[in-house]
Amino acid sequence: MKNNNNSDEIKEINNDWKDKLEEYSGINIEEKNSYKPEGKQSKPLKTYNEIGYVYILLDTSRSMNFSDKISQAKRGAISFIEEANNLNYKTGIIKFASHPREIANFKSDFKSLKTNLYKLEAGGSTNLQSALILARNRLKKLSGKKVVYIITDGRPDYKEGSKSEANILKEQGVHIMTLGTKDADSEFLKEISSDDALSEITNDVELEENISKMSSNLPEDI
Repeated sequence: MKNNNNSDEIKEINNDWKDKLEEYSGINIEEKNSYKPEGKQSKPLKTYNEIGYVYILLDTSRSMNFSDKISQAKRGAISFIEEANNLNYKTGIIKFASHPREIANFKSDFKSLKTNLYKLEAGGSTNLQSALILARNRLKKLSGKKVVYIITDGRPDYKEGSKSEANILKEQGVHIMTLGTKDADSEFLKEISSDDALSEITNDVELEENISKMSSNLPEDI
């Protein structure tokens, strides 16, 4: 009889502790103990966590010297890169005039990217076609979201060739967005963009600001 009383007292103490633990932790111990895992489950990756790649194709032709456009373009590109990074995009830069040249790739650190960008000088013609070819060759082995962002104040040297290269990129799933100044061929830029909404025209004074704002057009999914 004595043993039964002791057993009842122990049960009562255990129940008191269980009630207090549930009260302070918010955990239902019986439910926790009855949980049986049904096997390892993995959560699907959210789209916005996927790494994206964007190449800025920056016009550095002779006309970019006028109205301080080249300086504005450099500053605007830096702001755009920072915004793109917040959206999980890696950024590369191809400058184009008479010939294209990659000045930063997706492995470049931000400091060297800024240094190379600020070293740019304007001069030469507007060979957009070759810049598009270079971007295509750099992007073709990558998977994920891929974007080409064209910033220009002029008309391309080889208009039809540039259209053809833009179409190839779009067929390969690359999004093209464009920003032109008032002197640019707006109809051409709209035609090579992936969507009319991805093509903008800006005045020279607001070039820096609008280069950066185009980051809001980066796709969130494929």
